[in-house]
Amino acid sequence: MIDREKVLKGLESCADSTGALCRTCPYDFVHNENCMGDMARDALELLKEQPEQKFFVDSDGKITPLPIQKHGHWKLVQDYYDDGHWQCSACGCEWYLEAGNPEENNMHYCPECGAKMGKEVKQDEEVKQDET
Repeated sequence: MIDREKVLKGLESCADSTGALCRTCPYDFVHNENCMGDMARDALELLKEQPEQKFFVDSDGKITPLPIQKHGHWKLVQDYYDDGHWQCSACGCEWYLEAGNPEENNMHYCPECGAKMGKEVKQDEEVKQDET
């Protein structure tokens, strides 16, 4: 896993146009001539891990980030101690059987994390979420 603090420190060092911060860079220019390439690869990997952010631009040109909607599905978990329970695939929140099937009780969102619940769809050997 990429160290976010290392990337931030490296970017701060390189952003200094005087070059005075090169000595403090964690990518170590003295011993690594490809320090900027290494930092760029790490930064790219961090960006790829982030969910895509969508924005709203109003008529005045003000840019507002829209909240990122999580998605999940209810899965039935049966264990040794009880008859089983439903669990949110996004956060693990539990919904017990005596309360009924969460989908039949209009639980379209997880009460714990807010994930929009869809139906689990198997496609090409990979589990995909139906976001309807």
